[in-house]
Formats: sequence, structure tokens, C-alpha cells
Amino acid sequence: MWYTNNEWGMRMRQALLILNPHAGKRAARAQMFPLVDGLTRGGWDVTVYPTQGPGDAERVARERAGEFELLVCSGGDGTMSETVGGVLRGGHEPVLGYIPAGTTNDFAGSLRLPSRPSEALRAILRGQPRRMDAGRLGGDAYFMYLAAFGMLTQVSYTTPQDQKNAFGRAAYFMEGFRQLSATQSIPMRVTSGSRSVEGDFTLGFVSNATSMAGLIRLDEQEVFYDDGYFEVMLIRDPGSPAALARLMLEVVNQVYDPEYIHLFRGADIRFEAAEPVAWCLDGESGGRHQTAVIQNLKRAYTLMLPGEPPLEIAK
Repeated sequence: MWYTNNEWGMRMRQALLILNPHAGKRAARAQMFPLVDGLTRGGWDVTVYPTQGPGDAERVARERAGEFELLVCSGGDGTMSETVGGVLRGGHEPVLGYIPAGTTNDFAGSLRLPSRPSEALRAILRGQPRRMDAGRLGGDAYFMYLAAFGMLTQVSYTTPQDQKNAFGRAAYFMEGFRQLSATQSIPMRVTSGSRSVEGDFTLGFVSNATSMAGLIRLDEQEVFYDDGYFEVMLIRDPGSPAALARLMLEVVNQVYDPEYIHLFRGADIRFEAAEPVAWCLDGESGGRHQTAVIQNLKRAYTLMLPGEPPLEIAK
């Protein structure tokens, strides 16, 4: 059960705070003491782990999450994705909390998590637990909300960190426009259940969120986070850079031309290409795959979200 500080008395439960000190404009580093103080006053005995580099959050969550009842991640979507992946790989069941401190925070924005750390912490301490879907590419590549290939999908991890810190979301736009002129179409067959789509695609993604790279948004009334299905979008090559730019502008404004846009829902999706294709998982490199099989892991983990607290956490 969740308790306020007055109800808790002398009982203390164990919480792990994974913090990325380089996320966003180093916002997580500046908030470390207030977060630790707030968790402690909320009745938690806090262990703090500042990540030391890429993949470190995944390792710590995989190795140590079983020691804690609450695991809080302070960082960007990439750090939170690593945390979720580590929890799933380790077979652990802590309740997760997310304090967004990255540049775009697509997943946090989709969930309407507070952008102010103090309010995000309040949502963790007094919010409601919710089971969330996750995804898996191949045997053990986990993702939280997005698997994608093609144009714009490398923007988040090819944009230099110093530009992200200096320009914020605008850095992604600048890098995206730079990459747009070099976009190449990818011949591919995509199957999901009885559906089969074949063609030359400039972009494809499997999503459990309403926003991708801060550019493409889906109707939030159509996206559900625990139903066992992903939203899938495939964008065909329209034939010229100018036509592609116009098409992408329409997509950004949620206008989908059925001649070039395939939008559907699926639980298991198979992508087959003639050559290995680079994939992006939650804004980070997901490797190259000639055949990519993506599976929805329904209600795979528990995340605290804003709302009235039902106190008891259903596992």
C-alpha cells in the first residue's frame, strides 16, 4: 500500500533512484537533492545511482531492481527505456516512477506526466499505478514506446548532446531537416495477422505513444497503453524530395493520404527487407535487422501515473 508521511510512521521501504546527470540541460543533476528529500519525507529509504554512460541504467535495473519496491528514473525517455528494459530482462516487479528530464520526453508527454520534477514526484507518491504494455524486437531487445526505421528515426541519437542541451527540441528539427535530403526508400514486406503490406517505405514505426521525435503525433483518443496492441504507421516513398516534404508536413498535421500512408494496429508485426535495416528503439540505436519481429508484451510493468491514489497496487 501507498502511505502519506503521516500514515507511514517509522516504517521505511526501499526505493532506488536511477538518475542520468547528463539528460536534457543537466536538469536531473540539479534536482537530485530535492528528489531524495521528497522521497525520504514520503517514507522511502532511498538509494541513488547516477548513470555512468549508455546502457548503465539497463544494467543497474537488471541487476538490482529486485532489491527495491519502488524504482524511480530521472532522465530522458532513453534512460527510462533502459530502466524498463532492465526490469523486464531481470524478471523484476518493482513499481516504476518516471521524472522526465530529457530534451523532448515524447513518452512522458504522451502520458501527460508533469514537466516540473516536484509535480512528477508528487504523481509518483500520490498517483495511481497502471500496468503498461512494452515491446520486444527479436529475442531480447526491449522498448518502451517506439520501434522505428527510416528517415528521422536516427535524429535523437545522432544529434550531439551539446546541441540538445543548448537548443532543446529545436536541435531535433535542425538535425531532421539535415537528414531529410539524404532519405532513401526501403523495399520491405510488413505482415501482422492477416494483413500484409509491401512497398518502398521512407519511414515506418511501431508505437505505444502519441508522439515520435517531437514531430509526428497520433490522435490521443486512439492510443491505449495497456491493450496489447501497437499503432503501426508506414509511409511510402512519394517519388521526390519535394513531394516527401509535403507528405511529411501533412503527417505532422495528422492528415494521412491513404495512397502513401498505412496506419493500423497490431500485436505482432514482422518486417522483412532485402538488406539489413537500421532500427531505432525509444530514440536509441536498435541495431540493424534484415528481418525484424516485434511483439507486444501486454501489461508488462507497473508505472505510477497522476491521479487519485487507490493505495493498493495490483500486481
